[in-house]
Amino acid sequence: MSLSETAGVLDSGQAASFDIDVDINGLKPGDYEASITVATGKGATEVVKVVMTVLPTARLSAAPRSLSFFSEVGATPDPQTITISNIGSAPLNWHAAPDQDWISISNSSGTIARTGTGADVTVLADIRSLAAGIYSGAITVTGYDAVDSPMVLSLIHI
Repeated sequence: MSLSETAGVLDSGQAASFDIDVDINGLKPGDYEASITVATGKGATEVVKVVMTVLPTARLSAAPRSLSFFSEVGATPDPQTITISNIGSAPLNWHAAPDQDWISISNSSGTIARTGTGADVTVLADIRSLAAGIYSGAITVTGYDAVDSPMVLSLIHI
């Protein structure tokens, strides 16, 4: 915890305000307490109690971050799998959407309850109607109210 002001001078009847900044990195969800002591040069003190609640958060992860599909004209490459995971402490509601018509996915949304669990999504590249060439696309995975969201997974077909 840090304060925007740690010293000052007030005339009689004046008031002062200051900001409190808190870094919650590394803190587990739960309640935390601290106190701020305001003291005068004449020995008077006032203690202000500070209470903070750190709420659980969902944290989106997806792997692999890129996929490459290779095939000959008219042939459909084998499907590949991405895993969408929750590395946070609150349930993760997610949605995935490809940006190209030739990309399809087995499921486009779901909920992952807790850390350590994930959802496998099969990715298909249906290139039967495409001319020979190199094509790129992406799948955007969004975690609602999640840290590290959205994530964009890149795809390339050669």
